Amino acid sequence: MLYIKIFTLVVGIIFCIPLIKPIMQLFILISILILGYIGFVIWTFIKRKYRIGCFLIGIPILLYGFLFLISNWTLIGIKKDIYSKKYKTEKVIFSFDTNRDFHGDGFSIKVDSLKKQDIRYFSEIDLNYLENYPKRNYHLNDYRIGKWKKTPVDSSDSLQYQFALVPYDKWIFINPIDSEKIQPYIDLTKKLLDESGNYYAYLFRDHPYGFYGLDLFLISPKNGLIIAINKQ
Repeated sequence: MLYIKIFTLVVGIIFCIPLIKPIMQLFILISILILGYIGFVIWTFIKRKYRIGCFLIGIPILLYGFLFLISNWTLIGIKKDIYSKKYKTEKVIFSFDTNRDFHGDGFSIKVDSLKKQDIRYFSEIDLNYLENYPKRNYHLNDYRIGKWKKTPVDSSDSLQYQFALVPYDKWIFINPIDSEKIQPYIDLTKKLLDESGNYYAYLFRDHPYGFYGLDLFLISPKNGLIIAINKQ
């Protein structure tokens, strides 16, 4: 086919020109492939080969969808592995994250309100089932896991509790204005952890001098809230 012969000739010429840097050769090749693909799709419709044309249009759409799912696996897989359910957020009540340094040191807190069906799910859930979570997967492979428990916080978890609810230390700076915004939600978290009827779990990594990083999770079915805190 003349179309393929021309494409092969152009690609051959590109890689035979020594003055073009490899990265530029790659950029030109990718551009030619994309333009060539678009041209071939148009050609199939001109020739009224509609099935082939539609199939060729579908390939990049499916590829994009697959890459989107892979890149957003934390939203799809991790949420279920932590909470036992990929819950849906009715509203983000509050969200804060410090500027992270190269090592990811910082503090974040997020408060979500749940949809009615998820409030019902967590209100009726059996603790014996919830105790199977969070589950270990490749994202959480180097973490130690504190499974879901009922509040109030168990004394054996007091170190994790205290570490998570102090949003600043010598490695983390939060300006006074942001500190004022955060504090009511820190207080809310403490209140919910100290009263009965809620659930909490955590993930953390050890460090010779304490915790390297910790994620604290709280489910409050009666208030319809999920709170997630990260500190490292």
